[in-house]
Order: sequence, then structure tokens, then C-alpha cells
Amino acid sequence: MSFRNTAILLGCVFLVVIGLLIVTQFEGEPSTDGGLISKFAEGIKEADIDTFELSRTEPTQEKLVFVRTGKNQWELRQPVVARVDVAGIENAIRGIWNSKPVKHPGTPNAGIDKPTITVTLKSKGERSVSVNIGDTTLGGSDAVTFVSTGDRPTVPLAVRTSDLRGLFRDGQTGRDGPAAAKAKWLGDYRSKRLLSVDSTNPGGDIASLQLSRGKETLRLSHAAEGSWKFEQPANYGEADALGDPNPKTEYFTGVRPLLNLLVNLQASSADDFIDNAPESDWAKYGLAVTDPAVIRVEVKPKGDAPAEVVFLGKPVEGATPTRIYCRREGEPGVVKVPFDRMATIAGTLEHPGELRNRDFLAENRKDLIDAFDITVKGETFRLRKTGSGPTTAWKVYGGSEPRDGNPGAVQALIDTLTKPRAAATILDVHNTSAFAPADIQGEVKVWFGGVPKAAPGETGEPKLKGEADATFTIGKVDAEGSFFKRSMNGNTTEYKIAADLVAALTKRRLDYIAVKIDAFTPFGANALTLTRGTNTVEVKKTSVAAGPDMRWAFVLPADWKEKSADTLTIAKLLQSLGTVQPLKIVSDAATPEQLKQWGLEPAKAVATVGLSGGEKPRGFHLGNEAEDKASVYLKLAELPYVVLAPKVLLEELMAADFRDRVIFRTDPAKVVKIVLNGWKTATTPAKRVVLEKKGGSWVSDVPDFAPDDAKVKTFLDQLRVPSRVDLVNEVKPAEQGLGADNGSLQVFLYQEGVAEPVWIDFGKEQPGKPVLFATSSGVKDQVFTIDGTYFKQFTTNVKALQK
Repeated sequence: MSFRNTAILLGCVFLVVIGLLIVTQFEGEPSTDGGLISKFAEGIKEADIDTFELSRTEPTQEKLVFVRTGKNQWELRQPVVARVDVAGIENAIRGIWNSKPVKHPGTPNAGIDKPTITVTLKSKGERSVSVNIGDTTLGGSDAVTFVSTGDRPTVPLAVRTSDLRGLFRDGQTGRDGPAAAKAKWLGDYRSKRLLSVDSTNPGGDIASLQLSRGKETLRLSHAAEGSWKFEQPANYGEADALGDPNPKTEYFTGVRPLLNLLVNLQASSADDFIDNAPESDWAKYGLAVTDPAVIRVEVKPKGDAPAEVVFLGKPVEGATPTRIYCRREGEPGVVKVPFDRMATIAGTLEHPGELRNRDFLAENRKDLIDAFDITVKGETFRLRKTGSGPTTAWKVYGGSEPRDGNPGAVQALIDTLTKPRAAATILDVHNTSAFAPADIQGEVKVWFGGVPKAAPGETGEPKLKGEADATFTIGKVDAEGSFFKRSMNGNTTEYKIAADLVAALTKRRLDYIAVKIDAFTPFGANALTLTRGTNTVEVKKTSVAAGPDMRWAFVLPADWKEKSADTLTIAKLLQSLGTVQPLKIVSDAATPEQLKQWGLEPAKAVATVGLSGGEKPRGFHLGNEAEDKASVYLKLAELPYVVLAPKVLLEELMAADFRDRVIFRTDPAKVVKIVLNGWKTATTPAKRVVLEKKGGSWVSDVPDFAPDDAKVKTFLDQLRVPSRVDLVNEVKPAEQGLGADNGSLQVFLYQEGVAEPVWIDFGKEQPGKPVLFATSSGVKDQVFTIDGTYFKQFTTNVKALQK
């Protein structure tokens, strides 16, 4: 082989080797145990990284230095000291640490000969690794970014751009170009939230809050038990944690809504940071300390952490949505923050009293209340909660003897005292004269868990543990309401309360007693005696059948004995007596003088109901009309109570007419013949039609009258137990349209096995009422009225029963 050929062959081999080396260096081999820089950082773990540096050459030479200050804590140290977005820092470090080289047929240079971004990671032992960031290609999810490591700065490697997304600004990972044009910088790494307290639980992490503007200052401190207290203005007491459920636009009424707003102050993006705003420029943003309009917000976290201070300045002109300029004390620059509640914050400083706690007792403590001592107009009584679970009950002590408590009344008292923001006005100055003994209307003492658990078999009034947890005093009344005082936890707060609250808090002992009148149904009654003055009516049930077949008969008066009584009237009275409930308790130990005064001795009406099943009779004594004109006094014979009952009950008893309203009774199945006679008019004579039942159908003796079986059946059903409405005192046949000669309709019903027919004569409609005048074999020698809703059609239409 000639020297020339040998040289050419060796040259080709050399070029191939060099090419393979370049490809090997460029393409690399995907790391199997640590990513891009693992083989250059032996002995260093990602968790050891405590310094993260970014250097760029474009558009100017700059450097950012971030230092780890604790677990999940980082801080910007260069070019300024500031809080940072911890997640953003750690995502950037993780992306660099875990990225792996991939194969890519790119150019050997790829922008790393003059990299515009260099990332340096330093460990606790002062060891460091660096990565130069070159150009990025297009390619969507397949895009790559060319990098080189500090120990081989001229050897380009390709990594997936998506692995480095923590370094690039949002929306830039899919674009090509040099790193400096795409990489995050100072504003991107800054913490967008102005306050670092936990936004999900601001109240729990904060020890105090202070707002200032000019000479106005509001300062609140968080007490150990969780409540908020005013430090300034002084003597304002507790602040309301939740505030009015209907938020105000003029000012805040609750600490938590105010805190939620403040701790969530944050920039929307990196473009909202104005880093080149020196102190000399603060005035133009409304952020100068001496500006009388600037609002200073100071939040002190719990523990040893220093207070955080934020200033709220002018609105950003033309910004939509509304933004304001803000700055955080100790950090550089100005931040534009979306915020439209400056007027509400200012209103809160002008009216700090709107944040005062208007609760008498915290609503979340209502279930702990188990005892009251109440004094109202010289009467003292006690309410005690006894038992537990399903056996829980309230007892009333004091007065004649222990009584069962009315749980609804006690709960109403509890609800009144724990109603959120119940006080309309909180008084700043104590008014001793408003609580002079002569002006005190009542006092309510409250215990939380004061009733000890009863020992087995223990009865009687429980002895409470310790003194009352809160005492409320209702004082003098003036044109603006009643003075009201709460003494609790060694502090006294005075209020003005409205008349409805006074009424709710000054109820008498009797108002808390449960008077339960056991209900009964008309079907459960078998006797009723009603005495009105010297007149006594007694009826008894003679048939227990339900519905229209139920029968009652007279026992008294003697001359009515065994006669049928009106089932409907009796049922209505029994329904009223069986469901009556007291409107108000008047006494649980009435004297004879009181009973006489209330018209109960003797009573205006006495009703006694006999009950089946061995139950004791129920007695109702009704007396005079009460002062409210809508109720009457009622004495329950089997209970020691006098109560007020609806006046309508006495009116029903006094007006009750026990005479039977049923005109007659028939069995439609046994009716075999119907005679219809009437329909006479000025131009037509009376018509007589006879209907007979043959083979299950009805036939007529008049050729042009074809009965409709369904209509006839309905007609007979209506006449099964027809009832009168009223008896009529005057008999005027012509005016009332009674008798065939006056155009009435006479109906005769013949029943199988009954010798005589029953009949009814339907007359004219009574003027102004939907009833017809009528006479009948069932109500001898008496005119009455009957509901005309159904029967009126037959008095005017001869064809009403025809097909």
C-alpha cells in the first residue's frame, strides 16, 4: 500500500473517531442514577443544596442569590433581601438536578459558547456545581434546551425543555431562543403574597393586628382562648370574630373577614413588581410614611416571629380590575395588588366600634348551658337541666313545687342570650344610676356545666358547682330602650337593648312550665257532658261505627233521652277539646278568690269528656274573657293549672246545638221505588214520575223520562243521611217555595221491608245563602234549610236524573 493511501486511510479513521467522540459527548447517555449533574456532584444530594444562584449576561450583567434559611424556607439575598416563592425555587433546583441528556442532532455550539444564563448550586460543604443554559429549540413537548456543565463548559448536551420549566417563565417553554429571553428573573421568584401568615387559618396564626392611618389606630390582640380583644381604642372589650352575616360595604364588622382580606393581598404576576422604585419615589405611589392617606397594616404572628408591615397606597390609574400600590416594610420596590376595599378599610378605622362583639354569649357555647337563676319583678326561680341523652329534661324550681320545664321556652331563652350580634348598642360609659334597685326589671344568671351528674337514685334539685359563669341585669328603661349589663370573666359590659329582648328575658316562672294536655280524638270519646249555667246536656255514643253511621243519643235533658244527637256537632266539639293547647299559664296553684275572679267558680261552661279504654275523663272549666279579648280562662280539672285558651272554644261550647241534624237515614241498596213530584211553573203543571228498580236498573212510568242509573245512584247516596243546616222559625210556604202547588220538588223513597216511605220537600233557595228551604218526614212540622250545592239542580231541572 502506498504512503499516500495509508495516510488517507488513517485520516478517515481519525475523522471517524473524532466524530464519534463528538457525537458521544453531544448526545451523552441518559443518566440512570441522578440526572444531568449527578456524575459531576458525587457526594451531594439535592436536599444538601442551600444556595441557588442565577447569573445572566443579557440584557445586563446581573446575579440573583437565594439562600435556604430552614426547611421549606428560602430567602433572596442578592441583589436585595426579600421573601421568595419557595415552591418556585425548589422546582427550579429539582428541574436542574433531575434533568437528563437526550439524543438530538443539533449543532455542537447551541448557544453555550456564550451562555446568557448560568445556574450554580452550592451545598452545605461549600461544594458547588454549575450549569450553563444555552438556546432552546422549537418542537412542543419534544423541544430541547442545550446546556453544559461547569466542569465541561464547551461540551453541549441536550435536555428536554420541559424538565427545566422551573427556570422559564410561564408560556416560554415552547419558544425557541436564548435562555435570557425566556428565564425567570427577580419578579418571578419574589413571593406574590405580601403577608406570610397562613391564609387558610389567619386567625389561628396571628397574635395581633394593627391598622393605622394618620392619627387613627385600630389594634386587636388574639387572646389565648381564641377571642379577639381591643387594645386600641381602649376599653372596647371583645371584638366580633365573624361579624354580621350580611357584610357591610362601609366598614368591617368581624375580625376574620378583615384578616381574610388582608392576608390574601398578593400580586397577580411578576409584572406587578416595580423593583426600581426607591424610597424617594414612594410618595408618587401614595406609600410615603408621612402620607396622611396611607394605611399601615401590621400583623404580628404568634411565637417569636417578627411583625410584618404592609403599606396600602394609591389606586393604580386606569387599572381594571381595581389595583392599588403596596409595599412591604423591609423589602425593596412597590407591588401592584388587585384590591377594591380601600374605602371599607378606611371606614373601619373611622368606625372601629363596628367591630365590637355584640354577642351576649358565644353561640358555640349554647349547648353547655345547663342552669339558670332568674329573678323577675321580685319573683326568683331556677331552671335546671337534668338527665342526659334521650332523658334530658328541664325542671323548674321555686314557687309551689317542682314542675316540668317547657323545653321550647327554655330554648328560646338560650337562643336569645346566644343570638349573634344581639346588642344594638354597646355603651362606653358605665351608668350606675340605670341599675338602681328600684329600676332593675330582672336578673338572669347562667352556668356552663354547673349541674353535676346525678348519683344513682338521686332525686331533688341538683346543687350547682361554683358561681354563675355570666350574670345579666335588665335595668332602667328610657326612650331608646332598656339598659342591659353583662358581668362575665371579671369584666362588665353595658348595652342598650330593644323591647323585644327585654320581653324575652323577663318571662315569669309560669312561662317556663310545661302544661301538656293529652290529646284525644272524637272517635276515642264515648260521652260528653256540657253544663252552661243551670242547663246541662249529656250525650253518649250508641254506635262505635265510623263515619256517617256513628250514632250519639241524649241522656239529658230527660225529655230528650234516647233521641238522636247531632254527630257532626259533637265531633266538632270533641275535636276542639281534644286538641286545645294553652296560650299562656295563669297559675299553677290558684286560690278560690282567683278562681272566682276569673269566672271559674262557678264556671261559664263545664265540659267533661268520657274516654274509652279506661282513660280518666277530661274536664274543662271555661271562664271569663281575658284582657287580650281573644282568650278565656280555662281550668283543667285533672291538672293544677289555670291557662288561657282561645276564646273561640268557649263560643263553640256556648253555641252548640246538640239536636240531631240528620233529617233521616236510608239504605240506598234497599230503595226499590222513588216518587218525584213537582217542577210546577207558571206555564206548566206539576209533573209526577215514578222510578222502580227492576233487574238492577231503574225504569220510569213516564215514556219520555229515561232514568240514568249512575245519576240515580249518586242521588240516593246523597239522601243516605242528609243533614239540615239550620231550623227556620217562620213558615212561609209560598215565599219558601214549599209544597207541590208552590213549585217544590217532593221526593218519596220506598225501602224494601219498610212500610212507610221517607220524604223530603225541596223549596226555593234562601236569599243570600247557598241553602234550600225544606220540610221532611224526618223533621216533623218544622221548616229547615239544607245545603243546596248538590240538590239545587233537581229543583230547577226535570231532566237532572235522565240520560
